[in-house]
Amino acid sequence: TGQLARYDYELDRIMLFDVADNLGIRTILTDSNGFIWFGGERSGLRKFDPETETLLAVYYQSGAGNTGRKIDKRDKSDSINDIEIDGSGLIWLATDQGLFMLDEKKGRIESPLVHPVLNKAHISSLAMGSGSRLWIGTWNGLFQINTVSGLITEYPAESGSDQTVQHNQIHKLMADSRGNIWIGTD
Repeated sequence: TGQLARYDYELDRIMLFDVADNLGIRTILTDSNGFIWFGGERSGLRKFDPETETLLAVYYQSGAGNTGRKIDKRDKSDSINDIEIDGSGLIWLATDQGLFMLDEKKGRIESPLVHPVLNKAHISSLAMGSGSRLWIGTWNGLFQINTVSGLITEYPAESGSDQTVQHNQIHKLMADSRGNIWIGTD
């Protein structure tokens, strides 16, 4: 069973918050306002205010491209593997069913792309790079999308090459302070 927990340094103890409906949490992110966003196995996307210790919102996606909306049921398309926030405040979601985006002002989760791989791929990891570039790690390769123009670039694996990744199954991405993207593969 999944939980949201926080180690409190001043009290030297772990505090538990009953906000995950006993569903596994895979990813946690803090936004610029201090809110905590988290998601996991069939739990949708949740927004938590650590100051008031309250759950502010729960978003579920419908699973149909461009018709995402807040709904009240859980299904396998609501499994979230990673979360990133871009420079304009849009929240990007790596899911088992493709790439999704939350525009909190609209209160809906949408599939912003029409792409043969990214619309249905198991997306394992996201990393926000420089210049509005969102890096996307899938079990079918490495991609980059310019979140302003929508331009998508694919970086296919090539066995034996030292200029690209060796395997298409990407597990984790990380942006460092210099703008480099670190890529963990099989």
